[in-house]
Amino acid sequence: MMPSGLLEYLEAYSFRAFEEISERNFPQALRTLAKALRIDPTSDLALLLRSDVWMATHCPRQAIRDLNALLAEHPGCLAGYFRRAEARLALGHWHAAIRNCTEVLERDPRNTAALHLRAIIWVDRRRNVKALVDLDRLLGVDGDHVEGRIDRGFVRFLLGDLNGSRGDLELGLGMSGIEDETRDGAAKLLQHIRRIQREAMRRTG
Repeated sequence: MMPSGLLEYLEAYSFRAFEEISERNFPQALRTLAKALRIDPTSDLALLLRSDVWMATHCPRQAIRDLNALLAEHPGCLAGYFRRAEARLALGHWHAAIRNCTEVLERDPRNTAALHLRAIIWVDRRRNVKALVDLDRLLGVDGDHVEGRIDRGFVRFLLGDLNGSRGDLELGLGMSGIEDETRDGAAKLLQHIRRIQREAMRRTG
């Protein structure tokens, strides 16, 4: 067991690094975390925080190195698997990213972050049916997940379900917290669907 004095230093360095990351002072955060990891090279918090810095500074390989070290010592750390999925995806290693998301979901089937990331990867790989399964699961856990709602609207459109797509997009656009780019894309798709359906009604009317 670590002596209490060293533990206090480790916690203090980790807290300071968290503040430095919040201030986007990444070089100083790396120096602070190096001090924390000299005290305990296996610290899950310090390794997670340093992986965040590596990702924020576009260094996914370094992030993976830290996350591998973290998971070797703390194999039950779900945040480690999820962050490694993000880092691997940043490198284009989508199979590995899917595998890490699945490892999270095997331990926590209701993990909305892992479900959402895996769905995004499936869409990117044109595996839309699999994406829909994950988005259905996500919204079953959190029906107010606005990005999941909008994304399911897009996936349903790709699968030809115009009514389902329209319903999701209308619900999503009525929620708060949507980024402007997402809102604009969803609004344009919704207009497109409404136009298709109006034209279909005129042809059959």
